[in-house]
Amino acid sequence: EREIQHADWLAEAFQKDGLQNSWDARIDKKKGIGWTAKIQLITNSRDEALFLILEDKGTKGLTGQIPRSKEESVIILQKEDPNERLSYFLNSDWSKKGEGAIGSRGRGKMVLVGSSIDSKMYYESLRSSDNKYIFGKVFLDENKEIQVSIDEGEEALRLRNETFNKIPKIDDFGTRIIIPNPKKEIVDAIRERRILNIIQETWWEILQKYSAEIKIGIDNNLEKIEKSDWLPVKNSGVKIQEEYPNIEVEPGFKIKRINIGYLEDKEIPFSYQGVSIQRGGMRVEKKSLSQYSSELALLPIYGSVEFEPNLEEEMQKYESPEH
Repeated sequence: EREIQHADWLAEAFQKDGLQNSWDARIDKKKGIGWTAKIQLITNSRDEALFLILEDKGTKGLTGQIPRSKEESVIILQKEDPNERLSYFLNSDWSKKGEGAIGSRGRGKMVLVGSSIDSKMYYESLRSSDNKYIFGKVFLDENKEIQVSIDEGEEALRLRNETFNKIPKIDDFGTRIIIPNPKKEIVDAIRERRILNIIQETWWEILQKYSAEIKIGIDNNLEKIEKSDWLPVKNSGVKIQEEYPNIEVEPGFKIKRINIGYLEDKEIPFSYQGVSIQRGGMRVEKKSLSQYSSELALLPIYGSVEFEPNLEEEMQKYESPEH
């Protein structure tokens, strides 16, 4: 909450961490073809929120060895193999997603668990590596420690059907997260459609470059997130704009481009004010111009900064775990 600093902080953190895990796991790394994601609220006949679902397709699923204990999970993680997606997903302190991945330290699971009043989440995944189905749970125990359960194959299907008999099983390679009893803050952000703008702002780059399909809604009433009207600057209709490409920071490290728009008498939504710092197709953070110069802060300008992959990788080492 301290990092994001607005009323919809939980909705922003949920979509950011959930979708970054999904986008990192896409099968088509080059163009993202076949990748889709959805955030869906499931209600009962009284319109009460029962479950919050985050689901993707066109991803590799939770691949890797299936750990049978925390100790075995630690041993798996020490190999630092980016294909061990299951162990990284289940562990809140480790992350080694590989080149081009957005997530850096695996803290997203805490956000997902924290989105439930019951402090728990369920997950199911059909893995592209071995066509294996897995189902499990991550939850906080009475001592406020993270606990994990996991099953595979027929036993996973049996437990899953006992727990969620009215939600169809996933039928394509990918992963589904099910949050029972979701918190009011995120439920309201979905019902009042505020989360649509949050996703649009966070993921404008993949919406624009890859026509990525992200849907959100309640029960079967889902709508696709449209491309941003404000970013990239070149598509915004702002008359005065500048692009500064290929800026060398140090030998071998380059800023891909800086795009700046000057608004004149046009007003920009608060969420786009400042400069969007991009990495891996996602807005990692938004920088206020007042951080750099009091004179710049008075100018009606906004924009974005994109980096070459090797500089992105170097920057990732110094990011806050919550980026």
